Amino acid sequence: EKPEELVLKENDLKLDVNSIENQFYQINVNLKGQINVLDKISDVLYEDICFFEDVGDWGNEYDFSEPHENQTDLKFTSEDLNIFEILPLIDGLTQKTLKIRANLNLPVSLSEDRYIRGEFLVSNLIDIYITLYKDIKRIDFKIDLENMSKDHRIRVLFPSKIKTRKVYSDGHFYVNPRDIDLPKAEKWAQKPLPTNHQKDFVSVSDNSRTFSVLNKGLPEYEAIINEDGTISLAITLLRYIGWLSR
Repeated sequence: EKPEELVLKENDLKLDVNSIENQFYQINVNLKGQINVLDKISDVLYEDICFFEDVGDWGNEYDFSEPHENQTDLKFTSEDLNIFEILPLIDGLTQKTLKIRANLNLPVSLSEDRYIRGEFLVSNLIDIYITLYKDIKRIDFKIDLENMSKDHRIRVLFPSKIKTRKVYSDGHFYVNPRDIDLPKAEKWAQKPLPTNHQKDFVSVSDNSRTFSVLNKGLPEYEAIINEDGTISLAITLLRYIGWLSR
């Protein structure tokens, strides 16, 4: 190989104060913590990747439960993050890593009467690590969350920009195809839930692209239909509830 070709290959992997890049992806993080990913191969821009969503959870260890009649939720997202710093962490020849240090103030728990999330907020520290590797077409996210709140569910959302009505998830011995639209269940004793189980990955695709989120030890996902018809894949980081069954 010519020397200029070697230099070009080395420059494919870049790290800046708030961005990393390889030959496949360019990732930028703004001062509000918004993570935007440009797929350099397909020229598709994914905005608000790894978007945090926190809601109250009135459920038990079996099922998440939204507020019922006369109960009120308070929702928090990445837009409520307090960003402490965005810093280049690893600047190696084959790996570049950015770290985002942030805080999300959340209600400490539901109120005693369980009608609303409490007004008292506590700090939940979040460290987000974003890594690109040389010659690997994959983005790694690692999240360290110091949870100090109760009665809530916190997830991260990955907008796919794909329109489909099927989602595929990894099962024990099978890739499970599922309809995203829920079945009609007027006479069901318990209404169907939009969340489902995955083992190692969940994926959506159309005629030209596939968008997959792989995980370690996070078994719950939801395929969310956005207002424009595209799908976001939500991965549950944790549910903190105080009831086995209720």
